[in-house]
Amino acid sequence: MIAQADFAALFRGHPVPEELSRLLAFQNDLGTQYTESLYLTLSETHGLVHGWSSEPAFLERLVAFAVANGSGSFYALWNPEDGSLPSQWPVVVFGDEGGEWVIASHVRDLLQLAALDVEPYVAHDRVFFYIDEDDDEEEDDEDSEFDEGIDAYRDWLKSTLGLKAVEDPAPVVDTAQARWQAAFDDWKRPFLEGAASDSDLGDGDDSGDDHDQAGATSEDARSESEDEPGTAATTPANDTRPDSPERRLLLDFMTNEAGALTRGEQGDFWPSHHHQITPLIGRAGKFLNEGEQTAFFYHLLRLDHAPSLKSEEDFRLLYRAYEALRSIVWRGYPVCMLPVHAALFLFGHDQFGRLPSEPTPSLALYRSSLEFLRYARSFSHMPGIMSKRDKFVELSADRALVARVRKTLVYDDVQTELGQLWLWAFVFLTLQVEDEAAAVVEHLRAQAAEAGDDKHLETLARFMKAAQLPS
Repeated sequence: MIAQADFAALFRGHPVPEELSRLLAFQNDLGTQYTESLYLTLSETHGLVHGWSSEPAFLERLVAFAVANGSGSFYALWNPEDGSLPSQWPVVVFGDEGGEWVIASHVRDLLQLAALDVEPYVAHDRVFFYIDEDDDEEEDDEDSEFDEGIDAYRDWLKSTLGLKAVEDPAPVVDTAQARWQAAFDDWKRPFLEGAASDSDLGDGDDSGDDHDQAGATSEDARSESEDEPGTAATTPANDTRPDSPERRLLLDFMTNEAGALTRGEQGDFWPSHHHQITPLIGRAGKFLNEGEQTAFFYHLLRLDHAPSLKSEEDFRLLYRAYEALRSIVWRGYPVCMLPVHAALFLFGHDQFGRLPSEPTPSLALYRSSLEFLRYARSFSHMPGIMSKRDKFVELSADRALVARVRKTLVYDDVQTELGQLWLWAFVFLTLQVEDEAAAVVEHLRAQAAEAGDDKHLETLARFMKAAQLPS
């Protein structure tokens, strides 16, 4: 429960929007989560300080007041200093791995977006909502426990504020960005440019030697990491970043995870600190040397957190981390939470071999793969996947993506992983292309028959029917 006075303190003397005061009373009374995309908190200022800037001039014009999704993104009101009240200030979402986007023109628009009960997807280059038209149909038992909260929120929104969920979030977001994004970008730039350049541009004049140095260092790191997974690669003694709260936070995370790994477990630091750690991912190079950053990426991947990246240098270190992780991916939970087929799809190989005829791993390939993987993981039930056939048809125009998905599905035994819903989104993509579909259908049928798994055969038939393929 959050006291109204404590929540008002976030606004530093400015009047709290009445809509938020009423929402806080509703939230306190309900006592549980009510939408996937909004929950009022008092702690998001810490995310601004640790992930973006601690400069008073930056913080004084932002009021961070709520979480936006389950991975650590959060909302803040931005004061445009035009004489308006906070109830009319634009809402900015700060991504858990970077990216700052105006998402609503004011609080009331945000409350209507939240009634969709869909998490915003916040990336470096955009923000948007995945909408599943069948969210209210054929919910499974896990989903149904949240119905009461969202229904209560929608009833409250209508009876208290006379508002309802928007039918399409895109125009709301587009209108807000057309009005405010350029002004917000101009304002934030002086505070954030320096921080971004430290990690994104590497070491400046030495960048021409990156290729040769990367090769030698990668081999050293790989051999050491394979002996002791999760340890930092050997780095020069003087290659140490200055001490800072951010550096200590990241090192504490890695120490905790390395210790847990020796016991074949997951650590207990990430669950309570992920909202502080994820905003630092894009700037990890500012706080960690190469070996430390490689270990940091290693443990993120081990926790099934594939990070968004902007620079080739960061991808080089991520790939080095995956090279060390390959030897334990197959062991699964709790040793490694990154699913085997997700690892194959993102990086093109595991400890046993490579996907055939795939290009050399690169930042661009990783980013496109990660975007589709996150889309596949955005669904909460099978009817939602099948209702998006038009979207999957559109995605199937990228034949390289479809081929990569198909090769991932038929690479090895996928039967044991089909309990993970996102893999059925992979299947559904391949079913949109007849040539690719044939290989996947044959593979899944053969494995299901061998395992005596009638359930997965029935599920496959449902997806084929939704894809308008003869079963």
